[in-house]
Amino acid sequence: RASDLSNSWLGTEWGAKFKALLSKFFKFEVIVTSANGRWFDNAAVVTNLLILEKRNEVEEPNAEEITKFITIQKDLKNIENYEELETLYEDIITNNSCDSFVVREYATINILNINLNWNALFTNISWLEQIEDKLIDCSSLYEINRGERRGQNEMFYPAAGHNIEPDYIKPVLKTPRHINTLIARAETDAFCCSDSIEELEDFGMTGTLNWINKFQCKFNNKGEPLPEVLIKTAGEDCYWYEMNDSTMADLVASVNFNKRIFIAKLDHRSFVDQRLTRFTCLNEDIDIDLTHALLNSIVGVFYLEALGFGRGLGALDSSPTSLKKNLKILNPDLLTDNQKSLIKEKFELFKNRDIMDIEDEFSDSIRIDFENTVLEAYGILHLKQEILNAFFFLYNMRTSVNN
Repeated sequence: RASDLSNSWLGTEWGAKFKALLSKFFKFEVIVTSANGRWFDNAAVVTNLLILEKRNEVEEPNAEEITKFITIQKDLKNIENYEELETLYEDIITNNSCDSFVVREYATINILNINLNWNALFTNISWLEQIEDKLIDCSSLYEINRGERRGQNEMFYPAAGHNIEPDYIKPVLKTPRHINTLIARAETDAFCCSDSIEELEDFGMTGTLNWINKFQCKFNNKGEPLPEVLIKTAGEDCYWYEMNDSTMADLVASVNFNKRIFIAKLDHRSFVDQRLTRFTCLNEDIDIDLTHALLNSIVGVFYLEALGFGRGLGALDSSPTSLKKNLKILNPDLLTDNQKSLIKEKFELFKNRDIMDIEDEFSDSIRIDFENTVLEAYGILHLKQEILNAFFFLYNMRTSVNN
């Protein structure tokens, strides 16, 4: 049985449930995607073709079942007749290798163990087994979550002239468009108050009291009083007007990468908006500068690409939940003090320059030197080309929809 659908099922939470359910009824024989533009112009989505074999009875998939992940490299719009299309289909079914497509085969047990989106299975990731013992969960170092969302931006992101006392103003980064280098600077004020009304009165904080009172009697667009609405999302033991500073970030990433893929460090711990993913350091012993560098190495960038999926217009949808569960980082504890210093020294040479598009980044001599230093420190420099090939295969496949 053949079917087609949007590629979002490869990398979303609902897609994971869909795959688990469907696999009980059907064996995934072949999954086909395009590396040469969208197949259909009437919708801004990337289409997948599924070839399924119906099971005799409802059951869990066998661990040894093989699924083929096929990437069509030929522009189907250039196929001139039905016979040519039929030949391509027959080549895919019979695994007759040709220049028009690339085939990867994975057993179910391997698919389940890699903890990457299925989109990553269109490339060669066999090298991951060789670095598995050098990786740790990024969530063991950082709390990873979507940026702050209290709603009511007018209240929590006050415009100039608000007269709130400086004690209750924190920086906030509202958009990835303002991130030009790997060091990000929050550009807007955020209202952050964890003191009670009584304490504010005792402290004589009239500006802050006036600000809270301004919204005390306001309503949302459903006609509900703001205090009643905001207390529901304020968090345990928080005031309705409170935005807790425990959700401030040290590092930040976009939720929609395009041709720049990176994780930036905030020059000061700041709030970030819900359109961003925050990384909040879990303890003071973590070397933020070192982990920042490692997350921006080719291994880290590969994971960012491999944990997302390409939207119809070429942007990478990067779920904070997926990063929280599955983002890996090269283990900084495996490095000597000299290796740590050298990596940070090499990273320092380009972290303050403008972030370039990916093709330019990995052609830059300073960036190349940094990548070589990182991979050599972990004893995996010999895998560099395989890692680069895997990353660029996914990157080019995603961005080809705009060609």
